[in-house]
Amino acid sequence: MSGKSDRKIENLKKHEEEMASHGGRHIVRLFSGYAGSPIWAANGPIDYADSVLTEELVADLTAWDSSSYGGVDGLLIEKSEASEAVSEELAERLAAELGDGFVVSCGGAAGSPRFTSKMPPTNPDAAAAFTRLIDEELKLRDSSPSNMHYYAPLSGQAFKGPDKHRASRDPGSLGTTQ
Repeated sequence: MSGKSDRKIENLKKHEEEMASHGGRHIVRLFSGYAGSPIWAANGPIDYADSVLTEELVADLTAWDSSSYGGVDGLLIEKSEASEAVSEELAERLAAELGDGFVVSCGGAAGSPRFTSKMPPTNPDAAAAFTRLIDEELKLRDSSPSNMHYYAPLSGQAFKGPDKHRASRDPGSLGTTQ
């Protein structure tokens, strides 16, 4: 297996272990990381279009994520206390939208602040979308005998080994290309 594939499997196993330690709640991470979204779950970033989050939260997340890059080279900049406070406020809002079935980790690293809601989701559609996206990643991992697959986030295609791919994230649509 490639190093990248090994890391992906390790990340998914880590997600399941963390879920167990958080009462079965899905773990969502909020951090900037050169992706289309600062929201990460299971094994990668969650696309805003798939998230069903409120427009206001998406706009605030986008603004915060954009402010994390700077300098002449456009690389991530060191976070200020103000930026960290904003990220924690956004994580708390995300936790409220997703409800009591999720834990939102702010920063992604061990020991990062974590936010949960004790209430049902304020955005049930977003909670359902996140649950579906995370469960699909976990099912995809479990359905692959070798546990190797590749995902192209821009096209939404998943590939299993040479010349095999799915046209979508639907685990039942495995097929081959020629």
